[in-house]
Amino acid sequence: MKKAFILGMAAAVMSLSAVAAHAAPVAAKPAAKEVDATRKYQEEVRKAAFGGKTSAAGLDAQAAKKAQYKLTTELGISNKGMTVRAEYLNKLAEVVAAKKLALAKTTDSTERQAVEETGAVVGETIANGELVGAQKTLSTEQVAASDAIKALIDRSETILTYGKKERETHVQVLKEFNSLVASGRSNAEEALISAIIKVKNVDRQGAMEIIKKMKDCA
Repeated sequence: MKKAFILGMAAAVMSLSAVAAHAAPVAAKPAAKEVDATRKYQEEVRKAAFGGKTSAAGLDAQAAKKAQYKLTTELGISNKGMTVRAEYLNKLAEVVAAKKLALAKTTDSTERQAVEETGAVVGETIANGELVGAQKTLSTEQVAASDAIKALIDRSETILTYGKKERETHVQVLKEFNSLVASGRSNAEEALISAIIKVKNVDRQGAMEIIKKMKDCA
């Protein structure tokens, strides 16, 4: 029943995408319907995680902990022993929904593995968002990085809809970011700067230019 619902929602989203692709320029409604179908499924995932509620806001500590466990398990990531705030629990639910819809759209084993990995990496990044701003005194560059991380988390579920090349680049940067955060060698803001420098093979100035673009895409 649950699998049939996911496949049904994926089919709805895909059919609406096809209509939008072939519609005349003036026909904007199919695109809106596609967005509505995706949001409807996100709502179903949130309800399943939050005990029938459509948002994690207002959950008591026990319910929030249960929801966090359920969502991180769905994404295949560790609970990390930290408490994820309500707004980030909502984002985790959206990533779970995006992952399930993406998986329902393909039978290719390589693509499915890539989707699973993307969901896990993005989910871990959201959890690490709790560490953004943990260091009270930040340099101007680190403030920009902090804003970029928040902007990225805000649109995190869309990474699962990116094309192969763009998605892979995001995953590489976020994997390195998560690794640096886990090492404890730097704060979250500096970890993002360092991750971009390494993965994109740029100097610090180049990394800051990329961070500015990330922040402006919010």
